[in-house]
Amino acid sequence: MKRLCSVLLVVSLLLCGCRSQTEVGEPVVVTGLGISRENGTWTLSVQAIEPLRTAGSLSEQDKAATAVYTASGDSVAEALQAFLNETGKRTYILQNRIVVLNLAQCRKDSLLQTLDYFIRNQEGRASVDLVICRGDPSALLDITTGSDAIPAEYVSQMLAEGQLFSQCTTARLLDAERALAGTLDIALPILQVVDGTPQLSGTALFSGDRLAGELTNRETVGLLLAAGESDYCLYTFDGVTYRLEELCSTVQVTLAEGGWQYHVDVSAVSRVVEASAEAPSLRRVEEALAAEITAALTRSAVELGSDPLGLARRAAARYRHSGVTQASARKALPQATFTASVTLSQTDTGFLA
Repeated sequence: MKRLCSVLLVVSLLLCGCRSQTEVGEPVVVTGLGISRENGTWTLSVQAIEPLRTAGSLSEQDKAATAVYTASGDSVAEALQAFLNETGKRTYILQNRIVVLNLAQCRKDSLLQTLDYFIRNQEGRASVDLVICRGDPSALLDITTGSDAIPAEYVSQMLAEGQLFSQCTTARLLDAERALAGTLDIALPILQVVDGTPQLSGTALFSGDRLAGELTNRETVGLLLAAGESDYCLYTFDGVTYRLEELCSTVQVTLAEGGWQYHVDVSAVSRVVEASAEAPSLRRVEEALAAEITAALTRSAVELGSDPLGLARRAAARYRHSGVTQASARKALPQATFTASVTLSQTDTGFLA
């Protein structure tokens, strides 16, 4: 009996030792990365899961299950290596949800230069969200929320909802790779942290791999309606808020004597969801929406020289037999004219209709 007890004691000690060794060797699971560069030094903000905070279900956490670390180096790779040296553990980035870029850096450096490490490195996911932050990226990664234990997941859900309701663009690392290949220009959502809460703050438009300028939140709505990639849109006009559903968008390209002409036709089903005044005629709402779409396209293409909708590619496909190339259509884009039309059909809107 004593011999059996001794054997069990030795086995339990061995198992405890193995467990401790396994915990020490656990990799750091990265859920968010922020990039900024100043005076030639790259700073990496790393949002990583804290193992001691994830003993239970993440949905049961009463605070963030992550912590944010910073590391610096002469490159993103060196900054990441400095983070590895600090933690003494392997880094696992396949669970990364978001890459946050610094707006001030995007004004100075090319997008290719900023994302070069992530494009070359096959450890990360091509579907990771890309977002631009006004200010230090660590502020966005270090937010606290009462609904999500992983702040990066909260931001990703916020962007998905924003895109669904025509409030913000969304882009992934794969979209950046395609844009840098020349198929179309990328549009990245801009966020800023106000009193600890992330808020939408416009859209950053690029021309090639260079930042061309910004759209306001209102202009972003016009761009998204033209793109036709959202399911809904909340639109307020003259004290009345409409919910636009069944959105559909078509783009017509015409090469006339005066140059390229692009016309966007948008149709939707509208419903009044709130009214503090008498609802205007649908015709006035249609004209207002058409004007905002036209203004967003003119701002993007003519003023900023950006092509987030791939209009040059559409023109080249339409007139390929006439010798038009994407490059020639893109060069002529700032001289093009843009128009839009909107057709709304109204559903039951209640007693204020």
